[in-house]
Amino acid sequence: MQLVKRFLNHKGVDLKSSDLLRPQDFASDMRNAQYSDGGAVQKRSGYQGTAITAGGYGTVTFLRTNPTTGIAASEVLTVDQNLFKQGLVTFTVTYVGASTTAILSFYLDILTKTYKLDMVEGETTVLSRDCGVGFDEASPVTLAQLKVSVDAIAGFSSVISGATSTPAAFLRIVREYNLVGTPWIGDTVSWTQINCPTANPFSLHYAERYKTIFENQSTIQLNNVIYFSNGFSELYKYDGQTLYRAGLPTPTTPTITLSAGAVTGSNYTHKIQYTQIDAAGNFVESNVSTSVAQNASTQQFSIPVPNILAASGFNTNCAMAAGAQVAVTTINVDNGAAGAHTLLVGDTAYFFDSVSASYVTRTVTARTASTIVVSGAAVTVADNIVISNNLRILIWRSKNSATAPISFFLVDEIPNNSFFAVTTFADNKIDSALGELFLAPVTDRSVPPKGRYVSQWNGQLFIAGISTDPTLLAWSDIESPEYFPNNTNQIFVEPGNGDIITAIAPNNEVFTVHGNKSFTVISGDIGTGQIRVETRSRDSGCASHASLLDIDGVLAWLSSEGPRRSAGGAIPTPLGIAIDPSESNQASRIDPAFVNDGLAEEVKLRLKRTVAFNLGDLYLLYVPAETGTDALRYPNTNSKVFAYDRVRDAWLIWNNMSLAGGICTINDETYFVERRFSSFDSTVKSICYRLHNLIDAYDYADNTQAIAFDYSPQWEFLGEPSVLKDPLNLRVFSLEQVANNQFTLTVQQEINFQNDSAVATFDMSISGGGYGASSYGVDPYSDPTQDGYLHSLARGRIRATRPRFQNSVLQEAVAITGWEIEFSTPYRPEFKP
Repeated sequence: MQLVKRFLNHKGVDLKSSDLLRPQDFASDMRNAQYSDGGAVQKRSGYQGTAITAGGYGTVTFLRTNPTTGIAASEVLTVDQNLFKQGLVTFTVTYVGASTTAILSFYLDILTKTYKLDMVEGETTVLSRDCGVGFDEASPVTLAQLKVSVDAIAGFSSVISGATSTPAAFLRIVREYNLVGTPWIGDTVSWTQINCPTANPFSLHYAERYKTIFENQSTIQLNNVIYFSNGFSELYKYDGQTLYRAGLPTPTTPTITLSAGAVTGSNYTHKIQYTQIDAAGNFVESNVSTSVAQNASTQQFSIPVPNILAASGFNTNCAMAAGAQVAVTTINVDNGAAGAHTLLVGDTAYFFDSVSASYVTRTVTARTASTIVVSGAAVTVADNIVISNNLRILIWRSKNSATAPISFFLVDEIPNNSFFAVTTFADNKIDSALGELFLAPVTDRSVPPKGRYVSQWNGQLFIAGISTDPTLLAWSDIESPEYFPNNTNQIFVEPGNGDIITAIAPNNEVFTVHGNKSFTVISGDIGTGQIRVETRSRDSGCASHASLLDIDGVLAWLSSEGPRRSAGGAIPTPLGIAIDPSESNQASRIDPAFVNDGLAEEVKLRLKRTVAFNLGDLYLLYVPAETGTDALRYPNTNSKVFAYDRVRDAWLIWNNMSLAGGICTINDETYFVERRFSSFDSTVKSICYRLHNLIDAYDYADNTQAIAFDYSPQWEFLGEPSVLKDPLNLRVFSLEQVANNQFTLTVQQEINFQNDSAVATFDMSISGGGYGASSYGVDPYSDPTQDGYLHSLARGRIRATRPRFQNSVLQEAVAITGWEIEFSTPYRPEFKP
C-alpha cells in the first residue's frame, strides 16, 4: 500500500506546466475556488443584485473630503452618457404588537429562485411576500408595493428612505431578525444622475461602446476632484457637486469702444481672464486675452466681455435676479428671459450684494424653478444681476502710460453670465481706484487635450491615448493639474518598434508608459523638466490601461501574453512565474489562457477591455469574451476572472462574474456593474451587484444561481506515469470551521491524463468543524465532528488518476483542507502490458 497525501498549501492553477511536470501543490484546472487563511480550498462567495440599469462603462470610488468640515466620505460613481452617484435606500420595518417574538427574514428561496420577505408573529406566518428578482421581469415588485404589503399586517409598519421605485428584491439578505424592540433596517442602493451643464456629456464615447477598440473611461483623483478621460469627449472633472469640463478656455479678445467718462490718459490696455473656485476649493484660471491699446481723454471704456456659455460644458450654472429685491435670503430668479435658471442646491452663488456693496459668495441651500435660498445674512439685489456658480471674469487694466504698459491692475471681478454671449462692462475707474496688481501666468494655461488615458505622478496630471498623436504623452503644469502648456510639457514616446501608447501609470519613483509591445520608464523631476526616458522592454506591453494596478508597490498589468509586473521601472517579469524550469522567468502560470489562436470569435478573450481590481489579498483580472458585432456587442458566458492570491502566489479562475462595467469598494462593501444582454427585452443592460459578505450560507449564490465549484488537482501517478497502479480509497479532510459547514462534495474519478474521463462519480456528505452532530444541549461537551471522509475508488489498472471535486448546489459552501489517495502497488516499476 502507498498513501499520497495532499495537505500542503495549495497554490492555484498552473496551465503552463505539463501534466507530467506540474508540481503536486498546483491544480491542473479549477473554477470558482479560493483559499482560506488556513489554506483550505473553498468555494468563492457570490453576489446579489442591488441597482438597476445605469452607467456600466466605468465604475470607481471617489474619496472626497468636504472642504468646509474636513470630513472625508466615499462615493461610488459610474458612467455611461452621464455620471451617476450611488445613494443609499433603506426600508425600515417596525413591530408594535403584543407578541414576544416577531421574526423577519428576507432571503433567496432556492425553490422559486426569487427573493422573499417572511414575517412570523409568534408561531404564525403573517406575511410571505415574493419579491421576484428585480430585473428581467414585466413588473418588478417595488419597495412602495412591499410597503403596502407590510403595512396591511396589524402591528407592523414600514418606512422608505430613498427611491420608492427601487426593486424590493435588491434589499440585503437577513435571516430571522427579531423585530421586538428593534426595527429592521434593510438597505440597498440606487443611482442618481450628477448635474452637468450639458446633456449627455459622454455621448461620443458612449456611441463607440460596441466597437472592438472601445475601452471604459479612465479616471484619476487629484486635488480632491476626480477626472474622467475617454479620448472622445473633453477631459471632465467632478468636484463633488457638478460634472463639467476641466480647465478654462482662453477669452476672445474684446473690441473696446470709448465714450464720455472720468478716465484721463493714454495707451490703456485691458486684459480679460476667467477664474473659478470649484466645490473642492481649487482655484482654476485661464490664459488672458489682451485688447488693443486705447487712449482716454475724459472718457470711459465700454468692454464687450465674452461669457462662457452653458453649451461649452464648463461649470456654468447660473441665474439672474428677477426684479429688485431688498433684504432677502430667498431670491426670485430666472435666466434673464423668464426662463429657468440652472443653480442647484450646494452651488456657490457669486453675485453683487448692495447691502455690503461688494461681491459675495453664498451657498445655495434650497431652490425651486424660480427661486434660490442662500445662506448667511440677508442680501439686496438689483434687477437682472447675474448670479454665477463661482465662475468669474476678471477685468484688468493698465494705468496711464506713454509707452507699452507692463503692469496691470484689477478693475473688477464679475460673475459669468452663461445665458448671454457678451456682458457689456463699463470701465470708468480712474487709475487710483484700480485694485490689486496682475501677476502674469508664467506658463501656458491651455485646456487639457482629449486622451483615452489619464493618470498622475507627483501631483501632476498625465494624459495619453490622443487619437491625433497616439505616441504623445502630455502632462500638466506644476501649478495646476488643469493647465496644459501647448508648447512644452509633452514628449513623443516612440520605442522604435512603431508602438503607440496603450496605458500609463506611476510606479513609486518612476512613471511608466506602455505600448502594445513596449515598456518605457520616465524618471527624474517632471516639474522642472529634468527627466530621463528609457525603454526597458520591446516585447512586453500592456493590453489594457484598466488592467494597471499597484499591488503593494509593485505595478501589475495584463500584456498580450499574460499578466506581468514591474517594481520601480525594472524590466517586466511574469506575475506568478511558471514552475517548469524551461519556462522560468519567461511566462506566467496562466499565460496559455490568453492565447486566442484558432478559437471561435465568441470564445476569444478581448484583452483590450480587461478590468483589474484589488479585492483584499486578490488581484482580479476580468477578461471578457464577447458576442456580437459593432452594432451590438456584449460579454458572454465565456468571460473569466483571473484572481491572483498574492499571499500564496496562486492564480485562481472564476466565471459567471461580469465586471465589464467596473468594480469598486466603499465602506467594506464591494460593488460591480455588469454589461449583459437581456433576452427579456433584447437590450444590453448594466446591473449593479454587491458581493456577499454575510458569513452565511446565503453567501454562496450568484444572485439567483448556484456557484459552480470545480477543482481538478494535479494527476497522481507516483512518479511513474507508465507503470500501472490500482487506486483504492479517497479520504477528504474538512477541518476548518466555515459559516455553512455542511455540503455535498461530488467527486469524479478521472484517469490516465484524460480530461472528462470519469470512471466513477460519487457524492460525499461533508460536515466539518462546528459543534458536531448532536443537537445543542444534548451532549454537555458536544460530540466531536468527523475530521475525514472516506470513499472507495473505482478499481482498475491505471497509469494516473485524480479526484475532480465539484459542487453546484445553491447556498452550499465547500471547505477542503486536504485529501489522501490510497494505492495498491503490487507491481514493480516496469512496463506492464
